[in-house]
Amino acid sequence: MAGPEDVVLAVNQGRVQALVIEEDFALAGFRCHNCDALGASVEAAEVCPFCGGELRAVPCLGEALVARTLADGGRVEVVPHGNKLHSYRGIAAMLRQTAPTGLRGASPPWPTAPGASQS
Repeated sequence: MAGPEDVVLAVNQGRVQALVIEEDFALAGFRCHNCDALGASVEAAEVCPFCGGELRAVPCLGEALVARTLADGGRVEVVPHGNKLHSYRGIAAMLRQTAPTGLRGASPPWPTAPGASQS
């Protein structure tokens, strides 16, 4: 997943296994005073889209995303400015695999691919 909006949503949900961020990533965002959710575009929101709480500006969203990813047990890779990642506004994430039950890393006891045998 790539781009600030998608990555911020995944970080808020605790789904980021690895955050990849350009060393010169510079984007402001917001943090909710009530639920601590992060957001990528402070200009677009007047209240928290999750709980309706009051927002405060976060001048360096990258630092907040790195801190949250590390706190949730994810890893962070800071990379040089490059065309490929820069086309996604300088940030991407690899997500943890989750099962439909919402349990991280859980898998059903049988194959689930189309045509797979369950016997």
